[in-house]
Amino acid sequence: MQIPKEIVNQLTKISASKYVINNEEMDRMIATGEIKDFKVLDIRERNLYQKFCFPNSSNIPFKELGRNIKSLPLDTKILIICNTGFTAAQSLSLLNLIGFKAHILENGINGYIEEGKNALNNILRVA
Repeated sequence: MQIPKEIVNQLTKISASKYVINNEEMDRMIATGEIKDFKVLDIRERNLYQKFCFPNSSNIPFKELGRNIKSLPLDTKILIICNTGFTAAQSLSLLNLIGFKAHILENGINGYIEEGKNALNNILRVA
């Protein structure tokens, strides 16, 4: 299945936007404590979240996000985490459209681990 060009273009715009936090920025935010200014929302399936996640994150699987949207804070920045960044980008568009201050981790938690960012320094924890 090929992804339509319009969707690829939109996701490219998102990846170059102010709403994307790259791995280096994530490390800086963790080191300085700035991450505490965000609600870290992991939208992966529960079984993946339970294997490893960022400290102080909460889990609402993507398929449950719609019915749990009222539990999210409108007055706090939200950092959305998924496996690769693709599902988080979809959630980002929706949440920002309805008034949330959402951001995503570029390339998701898998990209963070693949780049070796602090995963070996116990930043990620077993839930």
